[in-house]
Amino acid sequence: MKIYYVSHPFTGNEKKNRKDARRITAMLKKAYPQYIFINPLDAMRYTTGLPYEDSLEQCLELLAICDGIIMAGKWKDSEGCTRECVSAALAGKKITELGDWI
Repeated sequence: MKIYYVSHPFTGNEKKNRKDARRITAMLKKAYPQYIFINPLDAMRYTTGLPYEDSLEQCLELLAICDGIIMAGKWKDSEGCTRECVSAALAGKKITELGDWI
C-alpha cells in the first residue's frame, strides 16, 4: 500500500492552514481509499514548544517512510514545504502537486 505525505504550509495562519490541510487530506482519502495519506500538520500537532528546526526534522523523518509527497497550498512560499520537497527529491520519492490528484 502506498503512503503519501501531504505537504502544506503551516506558519502564518496556523488555524486556517491546519484546517485546509485536514480538508485536503480527507478529500484525497475519499477519492483514493487505496492509499494512506499523512497530514503532518495533524501528526505534529503536539510538538508545540519544540524549536522550528526540531519540528521540521520530525516531519522529515515522517516523510522518509512515505512513498511520495503531495505539494499543496502555497507551498512554494513556505520554507518548510520547500525543504520537504527537496528532501523528497534527494530520496528519489514521487513528487506531485495537489492538482495532479484532483
